[in-house]
Amino acid sequence: EKQEAIYRTLTLGLRDYVSKNGFQDVLLGLSGGLDSALVAAIAADALGPERVVTLMLPAEWTGQESRGLAEEMAERVGCRYGSVPVSPITQALEAA
Repeated sequence: EKQEAIYRTLTLGLRDYVSKNGFQDVLLGLSGGLDSALVAAIAADALGPERVVTLMLPAEWTGQESRGLAEEMAERVGCRYGSVPVSPITQALEAA
């Protein structure tokens, strides 16, 4: 199937890029949306979930559903998951 071939190509390309550049792990933002979920799945399949760190950067407008979906996706693909609130950073920038 065409979609399967595209997925295999993406995983091969990512694996090759990470290997050629000598990266040990990769870090990616996980929002709870479809795009970042797909990227997490590709990264986990390409590198192994133990080499993928996902990070949610919630702000004051980030809904609880998005937070939950991001954490659930990380668990489903077996990646490490962290969350760093960015509200203090955005508030400081707005104040400046």
